[in-house]
Amino acid sequence: MPNVFVQSLNDRKHFSHLSIRVSTALRKDLEKEVRHQGITVNALVNRVLDRYLAFDRMADYDHSVVLERDCFAKLLEKMEGQDLVQIARSLGPKTVKRDFAFFDITPTLDNLVSKHFEPTGAFSDRFELNVSGEAPNLKLVLTHEYGRKWSEFLAEYYNNVIESILKVEPPIKVEDDVVTIEFGSGLLPRAG
Repeated sequence: MPNVFVQSLNDRKHFSHLSIRVSTALRKDLEKEVRHQGITVNALVNRVLDRYLAFDRMADYDHSVVLERDCFAKLLEKMEGQDLVQIARSLGPKTVKRDFAFFDITPTLDNLVSKHFEPTGAFSDRFELNVSGEAPNLKLVLTHEYGRKWSEFLAEYYNNVIESILKVEPPIKVEDDVVTIEFGSGLLPRAG
């Protein structure tokens, strides 16, 4: 997956200076962390702000719970597939529609990809997202390591999200650790 935090020299002209005040304790923690990571304070602050604006503020608004990877895998293993699909059907559309309304995000394919799919893939650690093409002809490939039940959950979740936000049903292919969603210019609105 491409690193969204890498910037080229040409991007520098798009940066602006911002001065902020932080507590002495926070500054010491920041300096310790940047030494540990081998980066600059500026790079760390940009990374943290990017993540907050792209993902964490919605996760905070949704009261999301962070689960350690092994704990998540064990819970997934114990759940029945049909229970996961039912959860996907009921929660996906409600959550994303509420987030888009609260954060004043226009319900378009571009925004669904850039404001939901990409941040969720990059920051949730529950799937990796690869995007090819340009709207309206996009192909989204979600890969993960949690097996068929998780693929079925993701397919149902995103099918319902896409239907509720965009009012279309793109073809979705489910494999053991891969979910493929294809948008095309000939995509028809859902029936009814």
